[in-house]
Amino acid sequence: MQALQTRHWEFAVQGIWKGPVQETLRIYAHDPDGSLDECDFEFKLGQSYLVFARTEKGFPGRYRANVCTGTVRGEFAMRVLRIIGRPLHSFR
Repeated sequence: MQALQTRHWEFAVQGIWKGPVQETLRIYAHDPDGSLDECDFEFKLGQSYLVFARTEKGFPGRYRANVCTGTVRGEFAMRVLRIIGRPLHSFR
């Protein structure tokens, strides 16, 4: 069986609550070996997201996000944004 090719997306960052301050961020959707789990999903071009990403163990600088980390599409983010408040750093 062949491993799934690892997918990633480049995001234009609007705000950062935690982590390195950078205007763009590459987010991976699958484990480094390409395997899937029940939390993985595909981001859609042109949609906004509130992304909760974590670094991958053994892969510094590689960020992964999925539905189990709390990542949601922009239209579902208002409830979470009321709780976490304004980002510490904003680009737009």
